[in-house]
Amino acid sequence: MKNIITIIITSVCILFQYSIIYSQPNLNKIDFERGIREIKNVPLSEIATNIQYIPMETNIKCLLGQSPRIQITDHYIFISTDMEHLYRFSRNGKFLNEIGRVGRGPGEYVKIINYIIDEKNENIYVNDSPFGKKIICYNFEGKYLQKFKLDMNSMVIEFFYNDIMFHNMYYTHREIGKQTTEIGIYNKRGDIIKLFSSTSDPLKKYGISIIPAIGYTFQNVFHYKAPFCDTLYSISNLKIKSPEYFFDMGKAGRPIDADELKNRKIQNTVAIMDICETPRFLLFTCTGEKNRQNILYNKTDRSVSNVTWRNTAGFEEDISGGLPFWPYLYSDSGNEKLLVDFVLPQDLIAHMQTEYSKEKSSSSIQTKTLKEMCDKMSESDNLILRIVTLK
Repeated sequence: MKNIITIIITSVCILFQYSIIYSQPNLNKIDFERGIREIKNVPLSEIATNIQYIPMETNIKCLLGQSPRIQITDHYIFISTDMEHLYRFSRNGKFLNEIGRVGRGPGEYVKIINYIIDEKNENIYVNDSPFGKKIICYNFEGKYLQKFKLDMNSMVIEFFYNDIMFHNMYYTHREIGKQTTEIGIYNKRGDIIKLFSSTSDPLKKYGISIIPAIGYTFQNVFHYKAPFCDTLYSISNLKIKSPEYFFDMGKAGRPIDADELKNRKIQNTVAIMDICETPRFLLFTCTGEKNRQNILYNKTDRSVSNVTWRNTAGFEEDISGGLPFWPYLYSDSGNEKLLVDFVLPQDLIAHMQTEYSKEKSSSSIQTKTLKEMCDKMSESDNLILRIVTLK
């Protein structure tokens, strides 16, 4: 009897929560299904004033591979690679030092799931494996400072004012009828400040999802989206989480009970893998039956488009004639509004031999400079960071 009452109360709470979501006057609805069909060529020059190519120094001490996690500050570039190393570079790409090291001893990490930069205090917080339940703090020189444990499995880690925000990465795998924690806020000593319950329905069955939860901080507000949910939430204080954007996926949406490991119920559907927000746009990286798709949402006119150039996802890089551009992250470092991504040297070298780049080289100084840079590079060099300055 007690369990039945608990389930009824929980159901009422969930229904009330969802009624709030869809009655929010300020909730922005994004017609995602329609936007996927609106294929559009958008030159980078329409949103940006400049693009900078920064080759990362290549030597035996800092080999980066092809799966980096990148953060930038006013003075430095940080790159983790293959979950095993974290490096600090200068803003012009010069290697400075490694942060911590792989191992199981004091001050060592097993795998780097994610990390955040405390630029003011020159500290780095590494989300360590297994299952993201341990945080290790280092300074910019790589010296170990402290560690603490989490009560959740977390992949998303972001600063929330002076505290740290974590998104529970496994909360969709739970028993029916059990409510779980979705968001946890901890201070820098590891003390719990606030926990937010899951937006999932405890009465429904959820499939196994390999799509990661999305979390990012924009203008001091934490935003997050669960893999099964079509709503982007925001948290601006310790009291409440608010639905901010609703993605109308239509027939392109993925059922919540889909088992992605068995590839059931996901054909002809789209999943949002990442979100990058700027003052003017929301930029989505999506995956589905087709190749990667990049969706651009304009906050001003609320238009949605599938940004593609010559059958390749991304903005046409018409400023320097390089490969199509799509942001990995947004930064307002140094009061500049910047978008950041990276390209591999072998891809850029091959692209600069295309007719498109050759034609631009005849009239563009920036394209000539980029080609000269490529002529000095090897295909085995480290990746090239690209930093775009927004209008």
